[in-house]
Amino acid sequence: MLEGAVQAAAPREVSVVCTDPRLSVPDGEVFYSEAVSMARAVPKRRTEFFAGRLAAHRAMARRGFPASPVPMGRDRAPKWPTDLVGSISHCDAACVAVVGARERYRSLAVDLEPDEPLPEDILPMVCLPREREWLARLPQDQRGRMARVIFSAKECAYKLQYPITRKVLDFSDVEVQLDPEAGRFEITVAPGINPFGDKTPLCGRFGQEVGVMFCMMYALQDIGKMK
Repeated sequence: MLEGAVQAAAPREVSVVCTDPRLSVPDGEVFYSEAVSMARAVPKRRTEFFAGRLAAHRAMARRGFPASPVPMGRDRAPKWPTDLVGSISHCDAACVAVVGARERYRSLAVDLEPDEPLPEDILPMVCLPREREWLARLPQDQRGRMARVIFSAKECAYKLQYPITRKVLDFSDVEVQLDPEAGRFEITVAPGINPFGDKTPLCGRFGQEVGVMFCMMYALQDIGKMK
């Protein structure tokens, strides 16, 4: 299942929990400081948000941490407890939260996307020329899905660096090299943006399960070690 696939891509010490964003979250499973930010949200957005927080609370408990609020900041990013780092993502069919101890991890990032081709009309906005050249060499039935992986990997890289830099990146700031056979990717960030140093490669893993594709990245507190 999806939870097991994401867990296999994550370090052993990182907790992964999936929930279904199509189901209502039971009363009492969301903290007031989390719920207040969704007071005016449409029902679908509210249900997705609550499913993500429920996944985060369960992920904390699975690693032996007390379930704690993860409110939304002014920049709409999750505000994790001081001793934890994490990431939340969802698509229509699934929601996932990953949580780890801050003493070991500097940042965690996960992204979910539907396992379907990236729309051709947004390909030029997402993919750089070298990425499009690589896609053009693939069999036609693989191009759209691998373009979606590139999109997801860029989203994941953005999530990894944002808690550290608070910088908003464009798709053009990030270049992705995929290894489909190994289920791995490497990220090159525009000079001066990589918070771990321009010579530090950013790497991650990707996969798919039950109609959902995912990308996973993490950064250890040892700045020179990136995955």
